[in-house]
Amino acid sequence: MFVGMICLFCGILFLGIGIWSGRQDQPVHFYSGVSVSPESIRDIPAYNRACGRMWKGYSVLWFGCTGAAMSLGNSIWVVVLLLCVAIPGSLWLVLKYHKIEKAYRR
Repeated sequence: MFVGMICLFCGILFLGIGIWSGRQDQPVHFYSGVSVSPESIRDIPAYNRACGRMWKGYSVLWFGCTGAAMSLGNSIWVVVLLLCVAIPGSLWLVLKYHKIEKAYRR
């Protein structure tokens, strides 16, 4: 139950980041401390929407993990599930962001 609540919190957090990203006027950035200059992006609204969709897609994984964690209860499979979501999901985020950045760079 506790792990399910953590997964739910993560899903809500990433969904919020996705919504926020899609509504920004300036280009959003992925890595902390690295900013994206407006001059380097050819279509800022489309770039931000793509980044927002990326985060929303990642949140879907966490919402799915929430349901699975709630149904599995306290078991080792919940930990396995979290590792299967968090590690590949994080790698997917990095690869997806680089693809988005490459598509919208000037």
